[in-house]
Amino acid sequence: MPCGLGSPSLREVEKILEKGSVLGYTPVSLVVPAGPFMLRDDQLMSVASTMMLRLLDTGKNKPCVQYNTVRPMRSAVPNQWRLSSLDGQTALVMMRGTTKLITSTCPTNGKWYERFMLGFHKRVGHVSQPDLAILIEVVVALMARFERLWILADGDGPSQEKVLFPALFAILTYARCLLGEETPLMDLHATHYKDGINHPKHAHHVVMTLRGRFKTRSASISSL
Repeated sequence: MPCGLGSPSLREVEKILEKGSVLGYTPVSLVVPAGPFMLRDDQLMSVASTMMLRLLDTGKNKPCVQYNTVRPMRSAVPNQWRLSSLDGQTALVMMRGTTKLITSTCPTNGKWYERFMLGFHKRVGHVSQPDLAILIEVVVALMARFERLWILADGDGPSQEKVLFPALFAILTYARCLLGEETPLMDLHATHYKDGINHPKHAHHVVMTLRGRFKTRSASISSL
C-alpha cells in the first residue's frame, strides 16, 4: 500500500484495490509497490529529530524556543547541500528572463519533510511576541512631566527648547503611529495649527507635514 497519502487519496486507492479485485487484478498490478526501501535515512529524519531536540532549548520569552526559531534549521540544510555536496552541484537551473528556478535533490525540500514541518508546526505551535503599543496613560504621564519641566524653565529660552523638542517628538510619534526614524521627516516650517484651529469641520487639530518618501508615498500631510 502506498504510504504518506492523505485521507481522500487513501480512500480512493482503497476503492481501486476493492474494485480491481472484482475484476481479478492483483494489488501489484494496480498500484506502485511501496518499497522495499534501503535501510538508510534517505529523508534526513535525523535532521527532523535534531529540530525536535532544538525545540527543548531555553527561549527568551518562554521556557522553550518557538517554532520560528527552529524553522531556519530546515533551510540551512538545502543551502549547505547546494554549495557543498556533489548532488547539489549537479542541480538543474531553469531560466526565464530574470526568473531562476533551481531543482533540488535535498531531502528537506521533499514531500516527506514538507508534511513533517506541517505536523511539527501544528503540534508545537508558536507564541508571537509583537512590540507592544505604548499605553495612553504612559503618554499622559510623560506629557505631565514635560509640562512641569516647561513651567520650571519659564523665562529661560534654551532650557525650554530642551523640553519642547523631546516633548514634540514624543507626542507626534505617538499620535501619528510613526516609527522612530520617521518622525525626523517632519517639516517644521510647514507644520502649523492655524488651519486646524479655524477649520469649519475638523477644529482643534495640527497640520503635520512629512517630507520625502513616507509609507510608499513621495509626500504626505497628516493632521493631528
